[in-house]
Amino acid sequence: MATEPNKRICIVGGAGHVGLPLALVLADEGFTVDILDTNAEALKTIKAGRMPFIESGAEDLLKRLLPTGRLTATSDASAVDTADIVICVIGTPVDEYLTPQAHTFYRVIGEISPHFQDGQTLILRSTVYPGLSQRVHDLFHDRGINVHVTFCPERIAQGHSIRELRIIPQIISGFDDEGLRVVRELFSRVTSEIIEVKPQEAELAKLFCNSYRYIQFAVANQFYLLSREAGLDFERVHHAATYKNGRVDSLPRAGLAAGPCLLKDTMQLAAFSNNNFMLGHAAMLINEGQPQFLVNMLKRRVNLRDKSVGLLGMTFKADCDDTRDSLSFLRLVGRIQGDRQSMREHGIVRSERRETTIGRHRFALATQSGVGGHVQGRQIFSSLAAVAQGCRNLECRRRLARVQIVANQKKGGPRKGRGALDCPLQQGHGLGAATCREQ
Repeated sequence: MATEPNKRICIVGGAGHVGLPLALVLADEGFTVDILDTNAEALKTIKAGRMPFIESGAEDLLKRLLPTGRLTATSDASAVDTADIVICVIGTPVDEYLTPQAHTFYRVIGEISPHFQDGQTLILRSTVYPGLSQRVHDLFHDRGINVHVTFCPERIAQGHSIRELRIIPQIISGFDDEGLRVVRELFSRVTSEIIEVKPQEAELAKLFCNSYRYIQFAVANQFYLLSREAGLDFERVHHAATYKNGRVDSLPRAGLAAGPCLLKDTMQLAAFSNNNFMLGHAAMLINEGQPQFLVNMLKRRVNLRDKSVGLLGMTFKADCDDTRDSLSFLRLVGRIQGDRQSMREHGIVRSERRETTIGRHRFALATQSGVGGHVQGRQIFSSLAAVAQGCRNLECRRRLARVQIVANQKKGGPRKGRGALDCPLQQGHGLGAATCREQ
């Protein structure tokens, strides 16, 4: 028999990309769910019936659930006191040296631990460094609190969480039979398949999922570099290799492999292996080097020092509004600005972001404002030199190309015979293609 929906659940960090979709799905199943978070702005947005980020199907569900009283949002840690099940979605990031850092995780656990009661179940939900679940279990044991510690990792793609929570089998693990019983019955109400393993097996399984994706993207990006250096169209090579070929049709297209999970989790595995994870390190070098390669390609074709460059797609992947660890946002901007030092004397004073829709995709556009006659008001492009973190869909790429050409014509028109040359998407080279993919 599945866990009765009269159980009360508290989700620590519940206003974020992992916790909030889970809160909505569990409340939709009849559970009473308290969202506990320190982000006051996000809590205010949730209470108003709006999602603080893009998540397919979530806002309608939120508006439907709020009047039921089964979903509340608070910053008061005493919500842990009354919960039967506490779900923690605080993970372990890596620092600037790519070393796993658990201090935030331990701080949060330390802050809420006085609120725990004997018999409660704690579910660690976000990715953690292998062995961290055991340490949390030992922490409560040493403090004499009989909390059933479990690790049940999420494996959802941001933006598709509501749907994927119900269709992807749930991995569960725990340190005692009672904790396993509780999480087995809880997640049986959400999904039809449960996979039960040991805690460290579950920790590695989650890291393997993200690292495998990261390595897949690195393979595609390496093939892209090889094709471009040979003067060939990678999209044509990719199509020839994968079309109706089941052995390689899972090969992604090239693109910027980024976001808050893939690199981080690959580096956690590297640390876990005492830095003997050579494949992961190679993937990191390839993927992190992609922005520089794109800028180098542009520099071969145009002089960036006298150009304004438009970046289409500032988020870490398509169809989301999350710029965390985005290679466009963190790497491409810096690489391009490094070749445009002289632009500062022309009065560029700030950058702004706004959204637009091209083809069937939404993009965040980085625009620049300026004074001194160099930039008249605000403009997205001042030339054909543009980096487009776009989409693998051919029609969308064609429309992106047309947008660049129209923008240039408004400035005075392209020089004769240069339109196709300065617009890499027009030639079908697929610059920045393949961000239209799910991570």
